Amino acid sequence: MKAFILAAGLGERLRPLTGALPKPLVPVFNRPVIGHVIDALFAAGCTEIGVNVHAFPDKMTAYLTEHRDDADRLSVFHEEELLGSVGTLRRCREFFADGPVLVTCADIVSTTDFAGLAEQHLRRRPTVTVAGVPVPAHWSGDYVETSDGISVRSFSYKPGKPVGDSVTGCFGTWIAGPDLLDGAPADAFDVSRDVLTALPSGGRTMDVFEDDEVRLCDVGQYELLHLANTKGIEGVFRTEHRARKVRPGVYDQGETDLGPAALVTGPVLLGKDVVLGDGCELSGPLVVGHRAVIGAGARVTDSVLLPGCVVPEGAHVEKTVLGDPARVWPAMVPDLF
Repeated sequence: MKAFILAAGLGERLRPLTGALPKPLVPVFNRPVIGHVIDALFAAGCTEIGVNVHAFPDKMTAYLTEHRDDADRLSVFHEEELLGSVGTLRRCREFFADGPVLVTCADIVSTTDFAGLAEQHLRRRPTVTVAGVPVPAHWSGDYVETSDGISVRSFSYKPGKPVGDSVTGCFGTWIAGPDLLDGAPADAFDVSRDVLTALPSGGRTMDVFEDDEVRLCDVGQYELLHLANTKGIEGVFRTEHRARKVRPGVYDQGETDLGPAALVTGPVLLGKDVVLGDGCELSGPLVVGHRAVIGAGARVTDSVLLPGCVVPEGAHVEKTVLGDPARVWPAMVPDLF
């Protein structure tokens, strides 16, 4: 099965960071967040992945075509103007022509069972199968109502807090065949708002694949980028950090010299070429970016230090995302895959 990652969003809630790089390239564990999505899709058995890009297309294309070992299985579709998810699917109709395609977002780290989602869809063959999650009290996104826990009666687009007993939250991940847009209005823009809300109707069916164990985090805001990294290093999202364990709870992606100069209390992830000043203190949950410099006597806890970040001597950093947006991409480039 093919997959398609929607990656053309502007990420305006992450400015000024997304003034220097596109949202799919913001770092989770010092790797682009879209990289974690790609890894999970290939691990689930997807054979080819399409990605639409818009903001900073040069950086997105460079990452997808030059900095990944699986670049030959990635197809890049550049949108000079934002087309919306409907416009993207219409423009890339040849990619979708061979059969069902799994569609997801570039900015979510999750434990979604992509293989289970695909298996259910191929077994039951509805028009579309949406991935679902139990609705928490604070849910304000899309949701579906079902009659039997699988067959969907109605799809609601960002309506606020859902009502009813048989509801499941949806988070922009679904599988559909090439006929999904059949009958969609010519001016349709968003698949969820303009297409899925009209299903099921006229014999077109919708299923939900609900995974009670799924954990997910959209990194579209600074507080959520913080959460994806700090909860991630605690193992909540099962995100791969590709680091070696150097002390209990301390993981190193390079060869950082801990020595006697720094006090490091996990869970902490250290990127490559990190410089630790004398007497600095690091307390988890904490992710330290590639080529970050932490000054002598500085104290850092429960934070994300972006790649290239410089923490001044004696500074106290707590519960934040810190770094110069202009430094992030250059510090990431040597170790993108």
